[in-house]
Amino acid sequence: MSELTYNNLANHLPADTVEYIGNQLKVNNTQLVDSELVPDSSLVEPTAKYLEGLVKLTEEVNETRKRDSNDPVIFASKRFMGMPGKPLIEYTVTIAINEETFINNLTDPTV
Repeated sequence: MSELTYNNLANHLPADTVEYIGNQLKVNNTQLVDSELVPDSSLVEPTAKYLEGLVKLTEEVNETRKRDSNDPVIFASKRFMGMPGKPLIEYTVTIAINEETFINNLTDPTV
C-alpha cells in the first residue's frame, strides 16, 4: 500500500466508515465512533479517530516506501505532549502545495 487514498484509509478505520454510494464518497462519522451522532454532537472523538486513521495510513505508506527504497512522505503525524496528569496528543497534517496555484493545486506526496 503506497498511496494516500480513501480505499487505503478505510483499512485503518472501523468497517463501513468510508462509503461510496452512487457518485458520492462519504465518511460516516457514526460508524467511526460506533454511536449515534446528531448535529450538536462533539467533534472531538470522530476527528481524533479520523486523524488516527490518517497517521496509521501514513505510517503504512512509509513502510512500503522504505521497503521499495523510496523516501518517506510527510503527511499525517502525531506526538504526545503535555504533562503527567494532563497528557495531550498533537496531530499534524502537512500538505505540499504548488506555489503557482496554491490551494487549488495541493500535491499528493505519493503520486
